Amino acid sequence: LHAFYTANRGTEPRLQTQRLALGTPDGARLVPAPGGPLLDEGLPDFRDPFVCAAPGGGYAMLVAKPVPWQEPRGGARSRIALYRSEDLHRWRPTAEFGPADGAAVLWEVPWLAPIAYPDGITRWILAVSVVDRSGPQTRCTTCAWLGTFDGESFVADPGTPPLPLDHGPDYYAPIPAASRDGADRVTTIAWLSNWAYARRLPFGGWAGGPMSLPRELQVVRRGDAWTFAQRPAADLAMLRHDTRRLPAVMLGGDDAATFELPACACEIEVEIAHEDAGTVVLALGDGHLVLRSVGGRHYELERSCGAVDAADFAGRWRAARRPGGPLVRARLIVDGCTCEIFLDDGT
Repeated sequence: LHAFYTANRGTEPRLQTQRLALGTPDGARLVPAPGGPLLDEGLPDFRDPFVCAAPGGGYAMLVAKPVPWQEPRGGARSRIALYRSEDLHRWRPTAEFGPADGAAVLWEVPWLAPIAYPDGITRWILAVSVVDRSGPQTRCTTCAWLGTFDGESFVADPGTPPLPLDHGPDYYAPIPAASRDGADRVTTIAWLSNWAYARRLPFGGWAGGPMSLPRELQVVRRGDAWTFAQRPAADLAMLRHDTRRLPAVMLGGDDAATFELPACACEIEVEIAHEDAGTVVLALGDGHLVLRSVGGRHYELERSCGAVDAADFAGRWRAARRPGGPLVRARLIVDGCTCEIFLDDGT
């Protein structure tokens, strides 16, 4: 077992290096490998190594070179450094990735994985976790590019912008695992929190916050462009029991229908047909979480503070519908303090 991690340089704790730990024969412990760091570029922000098999043999490593947390707007740009090794011990730099005109946002936790298109062609996805302070509220989310990877450099598809993996404020640092049945899906688990208020949430631990459900990531076609679809991992269906089917209801004007949810974890699937110009509202938890489909064109998610003592926990976020139309398909999974929402079959 090889485990790669970031550590401070021993005599200069503000400088970050990449190191290796090896598993003991019984698999019970990880022991730092002898020798110095694998990579040391004398940088204070140089972290989050991700290692994967490279096309044609050998291994590739991605390491984030983010802007500092205190970087003012208009300063340096975050970059992702790529390295190559044949033995997991000796690494050489091969390339860096990052749009020259990218916003001065912080990038962390990069990863790279092959992913199959519906036509069977395998491409690559490069993802980074983003702390974006450019708006009125800090967003901790993840974006990704589709492109090619030759084992040394990643090239994003021309004219393709980075695509968000989630449109809410709290989906950070997803970690991927290759699908057992090939490269057609990538499964990730992320941190459902935000650095703006993580330490003020009523959870235990060093930063607080739960993890997401395992999500299967796929590439799908929407109109003239490729995009991502995320759905809860199919294995979660094994946890279902006591399924209920509620009768259909007809609502008009300002009418409302109320349904009582179980106090424990539950999964809700809803289909709503409405007029193109209308607005559909789904409210959970006495209105602390409100989802709207507005005019069949976009979704809005509104969250209040509730019992959370953090004013910036509240907010409103918007996502365009792909495709738009009068039929809303929503899948909500409520688990204790979390609610994950998948709309329009995950797109």
